[in-house]
Amino acid sequence: MVTTFEERARAFCDSYLSAPAHRRFVLGRGEYAASIAASVPIAGFVDDYCSEVEWNGLPVFRSSVLTSESFVVVASMLRPITALHSLSKTNARCLDYFAFVRFAGLPLKPVAFWEQFAEDYSLHRLKYDAIRARLVEPESRHVFDCLVEFRLRYDLSVMQGFQFDQTNQYFEEFLQLRHDGESFVDIGSYDGFTSLEFARRAPGFAHITAFEPSAANHSLVVANLAALGSERVTIHSCGLSDAPGILSFAGSDGSSSRVGESGDTTIRVERLDDLDIPSATMLKIDIEGAEEAALAGAVRTIQRFRPRLAVSVYHRPNDFWRLADVIDATGVDYELRMRHYTEGIDETVMFFLPTGGAGTTKSGGRD
Repeated sequence: MVTTFEERARAFCDSYLSAPAHRRFVLGRGEYAASIAASVPIAGFVDDYCSEVEWNGLPVFRSSVLTSESFVVVASMLRPITALHSLSKTNARCLDYFAFVRFAGLPLKPVAFWEQFAEDYSLHRLKYDAIRARLVEPESRHVFDCLVEFRLRYDLSVMQGFQFDQTNQYFEEFLQLRHDGESFVDIGSYDGFTSLEFARRAPGFAHITAFEPSAANHSLVVANLAALGSERVTIHSCGLSDAPGILSFAGSDGSSSRVGESGDTTIRVERLDDLDIPSATMLKIDIEGAEEAALAGAVRTIQRFRPRLAVSVYHRPNDFWRLADVIDATGVDYELRMRHYTEGIDETVMFFLPTGGAGTTKSGGRD
């Protein structure tokens, strides 16, 4: 008998919730795993790669303890497919968090970035259709279709074929980076890894301009980019927005640090248009939901340099179309491509490639 995704997911949830607590497990040790443990008694957490024996007041087990009578919810958000595959040898019954949060009927932590997506998709379907139509190649449209279906149905099977890939994130062959003369603007530099990857791919680069408002992360960027030479690298200890000012900032979440009303510190923000950056042939922006404001403050810079853009488009429900609208308002003609760099919710990047090439006017000359 062939069963549907919804039937399988509902059957697992019913079995998980009716099983005795000693047979219920959660793979992972994060906020989603903690959300399950706070909602239903479990035996503990499964993690083959940590030394701790206890977390969140419960035991941490190796997957070797699992049997065919065990039930496991996989609460990995970046590599859920890999995690599910790793459990296949245990014969335990498993389900990913996405399906579990949809069908279990528990007060669980919502999947980050997905709240209000279905509503926005319904209200602005024409916007989504227009963005899809602008994607210039089949792979981009495939990525778009899979992500929309994943967000609407919570069915992880549509993500088969996607991989966790931080090395190539932001950098694709179609960018056609040159060995010499490229200039990179790294907005949301974190630890400087992306700037280092750019320098590896374009070793004769002209300049890197990096922005990192977190004091701890800024120190990492300075240390990690030191070998590239201060004459070719400028590192700003501020964030970017649509107006200069002081904003609240949650800076304790590593690469997920973000501007927000409940921040634990404050940061200075500037408009990119107000800063005298030397050049820009590529601009990357990943600032945890503040992309729209930063782009609105970079209109003249984009008009002046016509850089390639690599923009994170997964932090807000309407990012797929809203950020494109902001960039379109610059008047620069861009063609669009799209890639996704995990098996789960994070790291969707939309690429904007200027027609006529980076750093050129519409007639082909330099500004």
